[in-house]
Amino acid sequence: MEASAVSMSEGKNQQGVVSTELPKGSQVLKYEKRGGLWHILDLAVCIWIWHYPFWGLGMYTILYAHYHFSIISGTAAIVIFVVYHLQLAFWRPQLRSGFPWFHYVLYNPILDSFLHYMGATHIREGPPIDPERKILLAMCPHGLLGICRGGPIGTAWPTLYPGVNLRWGSFSAAYYMTGIREFSLLVGAVDAGKKTLIGRCEAGESLALLPGGIQEMLETDGNSKVTKLCLKGRYGFVKLAKEQDLLLVPCYCFGEKFTCNKYILPFWRTLHKMRLAGAMFFGRYGTLLPVNDRPVGWVYGQA
Repeated sequence: MEASAVSMSEGKNQQGVVSTELPKGSQVLKYEKRGGLWHILDLAVCIWIWHYPFWGLGMYTILYAHYHFSIISGTAAIVIFVVYHLQLAFWRPQLRSGFPWFHYVLYNPILDSFLHYMGATHIREGPPIDPERKILLAMCPHGLLGICRGGPIGTAWPTLYPGVNLRWGSFSAAYYMTGIREFSLLVGAVDAGKKTLIGRCEAGESLALLPGGIQEMLETDGNSKVTKLCLKGRYGFVKLAKEQDLLLVPCYCFGEKFTCNKYILPFWRTLHKMRLAGAMFFGRYGTLLPVNDRPVGWVYGQA
């Protein structure tokens, strides 16, 4: 099931009503919430995606189950466990090209289930970008669940920006956490270090970054009418775009902070120094499933 689309051209929408809000060539995608079996599918996909921090626990559980039911020996289980953790240190694709076939995962239509679950709206201001030009998508705010990262996925991004594949930059520690590492690599993320990002640019790839980082996560407050962005003094992404001749595309995710509740841990300062959020967050039913009682929208500005 595809999203409904409206192309804005010459200041008028499909109903012929003059629009002063969107420039010529803009496009709007709307993913309606679905019922019945579609809703069950959307719910299942979202539960699977947004609980990726627990994928590691699932992996260990499967390994133990194989040993417990005598599918493999204890020695084999230990070897698998040790080899896996050794490769964390010695096999680091996140510092190079990551997984080259990530677009088959990130832009798979099945991920539209998340967009339908959230009742998502996407707005691209202005005409699509020439796929020969590379971009740096700078997105904010960086909420606790990181719902904003779920916008340019499925059929949404290829529809709005055909031919432009994004490489997300993620913090280094993510690639040493079981489950989170696998998820990050599957969606094409690479280490957010400058050297790695420059390497991706030189390879002709586009980038996506969350400039606000962990500090912006801590500032997320769904009970406040004010949304705080942490961009003061954070000019690295602008300099990178200028140095690598990338078109800088700003993006704002509306409704991010209403998708979960947060609890700041007493020792958050220590975790913050380790580049970790220092907060616990809960969505629907006390899980990491996003709350979807309010619509979420992404607006992509002109480069």
